[in-house]
Amino acid sequence: MVYHYLLSIVIPTYRNLTGVKRLLDSIFSQTCDFSGIEVLLINNSIDDQQEIDQICGFYQQQGRRVLSYLEPVLGVSFARNRGIKMAQGEWLVFIDDDEELGENYLQYLMKIIKTGDKNMLLGGPYLPVFDGAGLPWLKEKYFSFDYGKKVISIKPPQVLLGGNLVVSCQFLKKVGAFSSSYGYLGTDRSLPGEDTEFIFRSFEIEGNLTYHPDLYILHHISPDRYQLKALYSRCRWDANTKGLLYLLTYHIDPSNWDSRVRFYHLRDAIRTLLKLSRLYMKLPFRDHREFPYPENYIVEVIFPIYAHFWFEIALSRLSQ
Repeated sequence: MVYHYLLSIVIPTYRNLTGVKRLLDSIFSQTCDFSGIEVLLINNSIDDQQEIDQICGFYQQQGRRVLSYLEPVLGVSFARNRGIKMAQGEWLVFIDDDEELGENYLQYLMKIIKTGDKNMLLGGPYLPVFDGAGLPWLKEKYFSFDYGKKVISIKPPQVLLGGNLVVSCQFLKKVGAFSSSYGYLGTDRSLPGEDTEFIFRSFEIEGNLTYHPDLYILHHISPDRYQLKALYSRCRWDANTKGLLYLLTYHIDPSNWDSRVRFYHLRDAIRTLLKLSRLYMKLPFRDHREFPYPENYIVEVIFPIYAHFWFEIALSRLSQ
């Protein structure tokens, strides 16, 4: 196959025009040769198509290759797969519409891919940016994704995230597209991650997954996402994803489980609920130096136990 560009930056978007403009600004403010880069906006909302086309037109007038495609089937996996189909780049960069590229992201990326290893999958840190007024108890670590300041090889059960993922077109042909059975549907985040399933298929065919701290993105967190209710929902979603990850890591086929295995996971879930009740009783008597606000105790102590509860529930459901 003849590649017309070095990089295809694929951006699935759903009703986030402000985020799209911000992300494109962060891309084209980078210092690099854009003649080898195309940007593909995969729009999952027909209501926004006219505005998306106008945004593309603005950058096209500046000599940038920015194209938009409407993906009528709702879901981030469908949008990313449409981007894969339309891309003409040798490497694909998957970035979400609520992010910005970190400083010199593209420069670092160009240096890395010049090594010529087409089996590489690359990713990096997520640094949270809180949109709107913060809350006194809020901490950046509640939203960050970070394996440290060194380049490391990713091994199960570690993962890279789909909102900051670089993969060669050659490797994509071997691993296949994102599974449409998983992933966000618009604003619905209840399904396990399509990126987790994709990453573990990459492990299966011995992909070289690497975390690069210089390939960082700024992840914008809207005010509705840093309420306790939203954090709890994310805790539950993460648990569902980890249930899937557990099955993939240990090559477990849940269809072979009998009722005794399902009962084991349900029993453990009930035990976890009892532990939760004891932790809630300790809330007024928490260490106020370590947890100055009740929300800190809930997020850092109670939510991890909730996550284990939903993990067990997820395993019992995945086994059905």
